[in-house]
Amino acid sequence: MSSVCSTTKNPQTCAWIQTVSQVAIAAVVVYAGVTVNQHMEVWSSSFQRGSDDIHKIQDNMQFISESMISMNQSMNTIAYSMSSIDNDMEDIKIQLLQMNTGIDTMNNNVYGLGKEMSYMNRSVRGVGRQITPQGFVDSMMPF
Repeated sequence: MSSVCSTTKNPQTCAWIQTVSQVAIAAVVVYAGVTVNQHMEVWSSSFQRGSDDIHKIQDNMQFISESMISMNQSMNTIAYSMSSIDNDMEDIKIQLLQMNTGIDTMNNNVYGLGKEMSYMNRSVRGVGRQITPQGFVDSMMPF
């Protein structure tokens, strides 16, 4: 601008050119500031939404973590219950084996009693034959 002012013979024209130039530069600076401010507001809004999203993700992860802990506790309870059931089933198995042994012993005893009863029945029939008059006579006759 100083080169224009040095060639211009009218100082008012030079002042007017300098004023218009300064206003144009100020307008460009203000426009750039407004544009940068708008972008900064958008960026701030985006960062705030990102921060909110991260907090929501953190809350969800905390909820998932608590759910996993609860599920783990439930699984431990189930495992303990299953172990207890397994122990009870083992006790029942032992008792059933003992009952089976007892039933086998009873079966053998009943079989032995049956044999004894058959023997006694045959003996009683034999005595019964001897008590009849014919049986009494037969037992007295040596021939």
